[in-house]
Amino acid sequence: MQSSQHVRDLTWAINSRSLINTDSSVVENRIPSIDPDTVDPYTVDAGHLSAFLADKPMRRVGRYFELLILYWLQHIRCVDVVEESLQVREGNRTLGEIDFLFRDEEGCLTHWEVAIKYYLYHADDLGMGCHYIGPNAADTFDRKMKRLFEHQLPRSEVYFPEVQRREAFVKGRIFYQPAQPRPLAIPQLLSPDHHQGAWVYLSQLSTLPPLKDERFKVLRKPYWLSDETAAIKTVVDGDDRLLCRDGLRTVVAEQYASHVRPVLISQLQPDGQHFVESTRIFVMPDRQ
Repeated sequence: MQSSQHVRDLTWAINSRSLINTDSSVVENRIPSIDPDTVDPYTVDAGHLSAFLADKPMRRVGRYFELLILYWLQHIRCVDVVEESLQVREGNRTLGEIDFLFRDEEGCLTHWEVAIKYYLYHADDLGMGCHYIGPNAADTFDRKMKRLFEHQLPRSEVYFPEVQRREAFVKGRIFYQPAQPRPLAIPQLLSPDHHQGAWVYLSQLSTLPPLKDERFKVLRKPYWLSDETAAIKTVVDGDDRLLCRDGLRTVVAEQYASHVRPVLISQLQPDGQHFVESTRIFVMPDRQ
């Protein structure tokens, strides 16, 4: 089993299912279907990847994701990256950013906007006009899609009209409350095959379905991408990385004591010689 966190995250970033519907007919041909080559983790030089990331700030999950995509383009696909994180300005005003301009293997100048997004499904839209709301409530799936397809991708039409292809590369998860029914219909731009997780309020932790010999791990940014694993032989009693349910509640409550913000955790169970992730869970502060 691949032990390098960076390699596992790179593999997930490229090989995981798209969060958005990549059928080009959904948005008037503005999303050509993306079918990138997959990454074989056993062919990735873990040391080279770690060295590439070492001197780059990547506290944010989104920036970490972008850097993994940059590495894949430059060092695995070996395409010509023309621009990366390009600030678009008019005079002293910054209008926005273009994530990637690159020439693909056929020489086609391509504009990519990339994103890693997490949304919690609420049966009641909380007055947001959308049932898919981010851990930061100002972010919703509908707002992101509108910005992506009406502002970010069209930006290159104005400033780089020579671009031949414009595509959205979006990965992530939708989190559902275990005790609530799933929606009967989903947004047209949300992939029916999206990755899923669970979300609960802190007071509901005990309601999570228990797993035999389960453990939990609190995930730290930016390492929110790939599924968690841990070798069973390395886990000892009192290990502060893998927690029992009572220990998890204590750790999450302590974290809320200093910063009241959502906590992302992994629920794991034994499988052979390893603990492997069964469910990804957001724990939200109790409603006031």
